[in-house]
Amino acid sequence: MESNSLSPGPILVASDFSDAADEAVRQAHLWATRADCELSALHVMAGAVPMHPLFPQLHEQDATAAVALERQLAERLSERINRCIGRDLDSSSVYVDFGDPYAVIVKKAEQIGASLLVIGGSGATGLKRVFLGSVAEKVVRNAHCSVLVARKVSDGSLVLAATDLSDPSLPAVQAAACEAKARKMPLVVMYDIDRWRSLVSGLALFGAVPVAPSEAMLAEQKVALTGIVQTQLDRLDVTATVEVTTEANPAAAIVRMADNKHAELLVLASRGRTGLERLALGSVAEEVLRYAHCSVLVVRMQ
Repeated sequence: MESNSLSPGPILVASDFSDAADEAVRQAHLWATRADCELSALHVMAGAVPMHPLFPQLHEQDATAAVALERQLAERLSERINRCIGRDLDSSSVYVDFGDPYAVIVKKAEQIGASLLVIGGSGATGLKRVFLGSVAEKVVRNAHCSVLVARKVSDGSLVLAATDLSDPSLPAVQAAACEAKARKMPLVVMYDIDRWRSLVSGLALFGAVPVAPSEAMLAEQKVALTGIVQTQLDRLDVTATVEVTTEANPAAAIVRMADNKHAELLVLASRGRTGLERLALGSVAEEVLRYAHCSVLVVRMQ
């Protein structure tokens, strides 16, 4: 297995000068150090430089002011990064831009060929978990590369990967295994049984009213599915503990498992890779991103 889970290319971290963004910078630095790749940073000033087509002298003044502001923000970003990681980045790796934050972040990641985008997660406990932030969610939906939503965890003890047994979920399991090895932590791979989906689809043609499966049936399914997950792990040459839950609510099951086991990192797969497919991140992943207390890595195949 490869020593890291990233494709070639720099790591880009987005900062809005918040505490959450500082944590994103720290984690991005660790990832870049382990992957031996360049770390770049971006700050986006919401809004655009005003245009005055009828008064060119005003446009010139605004452009001059924008250049000065860009320089100030770049200096502030560099100082903030130095404070977080104890070193300066190359000036060519510090970017300041204007516009819609999520769109600028996604575009910059594509322009520099980023292997990973790192953004801060807003809030990690209580009701604050409910709102990840529209910028972060849009970045995760639209980025061309994998995205790490960084949250600080003081007592993390393992890496957790969630699978739906599909081929697109395999890169997430591999990435989780790489991270567990790098962090010297155990890996847990989980799957949640949707006790209704297969039953409803099988009986729908006959107009039957589905009945919840018995505990004995669920126990048999857990054994069978544990074996299937283990077979996938063996094929990937991954060592992990397998957990199969029966909540019939994958998002809730994943978040609860991460909480109960004090996960330091939670890894999920994104199905979309290019174009409009990127928008279909999936309701499960979006709910997990909003509610998870720990950092979440959304793996997108290149």
